[in-house]
Amino acid sequence: MMLVLNSCSDPTTFTVKGNIEGEGTQNMRAVYYDDGGINLLIVPVDNGKFEFEANLNAPTLIEFFSANKILMGRAYVEPGDDIKCNLYNNAPYKAQIKGNDVSERWSKFLNDNIEITASENSDKINSLIVDYINKNNADVLSTILLITEYHTPENNEEASKLLLAIAPEARPHDLIESYEALLDRSFNIKASEKLTMISHYSSTDSLKTFVPNESSYTIITFSNKDTRNDGELADSLRMLRKSYHGKRLQVIDMSLDEDTTIWKKSVKNDSATWRQGWIVGTVSSPSIERLGVSRLPFYIVADSTGKQIYRGGSIENAISMVNERLKTHRKQL
Repeated sequence: MMLVLNSCSDPTTFTVKGNIEGEGTQNMRAVYYDDGGINLLIVPVDNGKFEFEANLNAPTLIEFFSANKILMGRAYVEPGDDIKCNLYNNAPYKAQIKGNDVSERWSKFLNDNIEITASENSDKINSLIVDYINKNNADVLSTILLITEYHTPENNEEASKLLLAIAPEARPHDLIESYEALLDRSFNIKASEKLTMISHYSSTDSLKTFVPNESSYTIITFSNKDTRNDGELADSLRMLRKSYHGKRLQVIDMSLDEDTTIWKKSVKNDSATWRQGWIVGTVSSPSIERLGVSRLPFYIVADSTGKQIYRGGSIENAISMVNERLKTHRKQL
């Protein structure tokens, strides 16, 4: 039923059953760390339903991804657990997980605070996590929220202090080690990848190619109809296009919609002054799969060599990085 890439000896098993809202028949991916290695499970989905059993020796976190490698949710799991999931494509904070007290409280926390947790506002999210940790420093959920939700790129020192503020019994080594391993695999490696040529279709259905060396810097967004329908993304890209000469900054929005009809309909009112394109195969396209686009919208800022200097889900942070690098070249508007 599934492909287990890393196996363990003499393990205890756990089971997962669930459904994915709006999905038919496809494969999903489940990734977890155990016994010193990353385990990848390829799980069939039939009419939105799935079920699998796997090996486990110690408590860990398991992540669920769609066939297009978009995060759908996470669960805390212990040997012997029977986990039940209700997952949603492109909406990991709506996931409902049952099977143990920690996972149930975790999914309830994310659901109850979804306006913040799904907002991509790092300041609000961090404040929410800090508040929970300060009130629940003997709760393992504090550790889970810190390592999965707290935005650390500019807050490493604060994150370290918060971790030490959690009671030792609530921050087990196995749990921290498991997530660090997942990050090493899914973030650090992909962050070191360079932007290279990306083939895409234009609004006139002609095949185009993006290359980073045509400008000093590039901001490239990956979006779909659901993440660009409020006009905020278009407003941000329009402002950037006005602020910098094309030789200084390329501004690109790459669509990961399922087909060009959906894409063209969702952008027809944009009056775009920036490059727009549609990528065949969405996140599984060979030209972007290695970049690890884990959610939508997703932003990458890169220099002329293709080196990534920002990657993440915050348009505000991406714009700040552009402004920092090009502050002496900003137009007076």
